[in-house]
Amino acid sequence: MPHLLGRRTQNMTPGAVQRDLEILDRYKVPHVPTECFGEAILLAGNARRHVGCLLRQPFMNAPEVMGYFTIDAVRAQAIAALMEVRHRIFKDKNLGVDLVGFEAFQDFFRALWQRVGGFLPQVKIDPRLYNLVVPRQPMEQQGGRLIPPDKILLTDVRLLDLNDGSQLVKMKRAMHDIQTAAVAALLDRLGHKVDSSILDPSSWAQDFGRWGTTLAMNMADRQKKAA
Repeated sequence: MPHLLGRRTQNMTPGAVQRDLEILDRYKVPHVPTECFGEAILLAGNARRHVGCLLRQPFMNAPEVMGYFTIDAVRAQAIAALMEVRHRIFKDKNLGVDLVGFEAFQDFFRALWQRVGGFLPQVKIDPRLYNLVVPRQPMEQQGGRLIPPDKILLTDVRLLDLNDGSQLVKMKRAMHDIQTAAVAALLDRLGHKVDSSILDPSSWAQDFGRWGTTLAMNMADRQKKAA
């Protein structure tokens, strides 16, 4: 499901990828070093598959994914700063930086189904920002500079394009607003409020993101207390 949504909401062309990487660098968003190839052949055993756009990132050995139970005060402050940069990119370029990842929507629905009637087995709820990780070893950027192992990095370098004029623009804008409120609610629970200019009190999508994230965090707290 996450990969299907990604294909539907992101334009996977070399030009679009390069634009996104340049914007992330211009706004100084720390991200995993990423190479883009316009043409590539993927080999899997005897099978060969041609792709028109391929992204390559260095292997990370079990990076720490930023989550509700792992974000300390220093990391919360860094994520709050990222939210401000994310908002500037949205206002300047009408593009959305995805700090959360589509996997977070799966977490929300697991919490919702358990809350309303126990339709799924009692699986562990662990709210996370899946696209923000801390590598456990230094990483080399272009030019040979090293990224320290304690720095929070964005893994998904593709941006939600809210300018493309497609029928999916409204859905992508709603996704962007849901994520905005979700991260804000998580940081608020951890004692770090985002700048009020980032939030839109009139947005139903932000109301939904705030409500869903609070539901997931409350359920995670109950599970932790009962363990």
